[in-house]
Amino acid sequence: MRGRLNDGRTTAVHDVHLTVDPDAGQLRFEPAADGAVRLEPWPLADVRVVERNGQGARLTVGGWEGARLQVGVEARDFLALHCPNLHRRPRARWSGGRVALWCLLAVVGLTGTLFVLLPRVAHQAALVLPASLERQLGASSERGMVSMLTLGGTPIRRCVAPTGQAALDRLGARLATAGGLAEAPRIAVLDSSIVNAFALPGHRVLLFSGLLDRAEGPSAIAGILGHEMGHVAHHDPTEALVRNAGLGLLVGVATGDLFGGSTAGIATLLLTRNAYSREAERAADGFALTTLAAAGIESLPLARFYRRIGREAAASGALVPSLLSTHPDPGDRQARVEREGHDGAPAMDDKDWQALLRICDKQAPDEP
Repeated sequence: MRGRLNDGRTTAVHDVHLTVDPDAGQLRFEPAADGAVRLEPWPLADVRVVERNGQGARLTVGGWEGARLQVGVEARDFLALHCPNLHRRPRARWSGGRVALWCLLAVVGLTGTLFVLLPRVAHQAALVLPASLERQLGASSERGMVSMLTLGGTPIRRCVAPTGQAALDRLGARLATAGGLAEAPRIAVLDSSIVNAFALPGHRVLLFSGLLDRAEGPSAIAGILGHEMGHVAHHDPTEALVRNAGLGLLVGVATGDLFGGSTAGIATLLLTRNAYSREAERAADGFALTTLAAAGIESLPLARFYRRIGREAAASGALVPSLLSTHPDPGDRQARVEREGHDGAPAMDDKDWQALLRICDKQAPDEP
């Protein structure tokens, strides 16, 4: 049996032969290439399915953040016979001693629902949601986001210059292939000075033109797109949407404000959302680095982008405490890219990059 392994400690992806040692309780990896580095085995009891797909499954192992193994259908079915917990959700880091303590403090009802049941239900719902419904949720989410942004009085329009969109689509397809996505997300640019990007349900990614203005080259944009594609690959947007819909109701009940308008309700909901999302952000950063490596794209321009954003935020006094920030600190993200990054080629040639920078020369009303 063969597979493709990323051990979560570097950005390298290894072609390996899989063997099961039932006596030792281990899944062993033999490099497919002569002279390749030896890889540590995985305990069979800790192997879990992250995602099933038509080509087989993507697996991980408990205790190794970011470790991933892609296997075919035959290997997946064989491993199901030897990995007793293959289809069991990994235990959350807080589910041992803290849950026992919460039980002793007699708050298991609300806390258990908020921190155990709801995330698991949201995760499973995200995996089984029909694609047609997920696309509808994505379109609805985009409309809601655009409506919120237009509250300032300035209409938000989509940037649709054909040559710029074509350059963006080519980059998106290249990254999707390198990242192992079954299809390339639908990427759109909205004309706004906001320096950000979002992944939405239904394989959608939104870039704001402010991000293009701040990026010093196409490789930084490729890194940001890789990050958002990580969210798409991990079903994070759909899971967050399902989870936050439930969280809104639970926080309203707990604070006596069913409409979520009180300061306490908003603060509690914000902190609870972020407690889940920071881990997803770190995983998406890892996906971006792995994807850039697989695509042969340089990653260090992404570190320079994070450094620039961090300096601008510090200079403007806009730094947000990490507890209230869904994304890791720009300085932490810069350090990770510099530590795990690699050399490569630019993500686009000069012609495509200039076309992308002019994508807002032609605009149209946003139509999700």
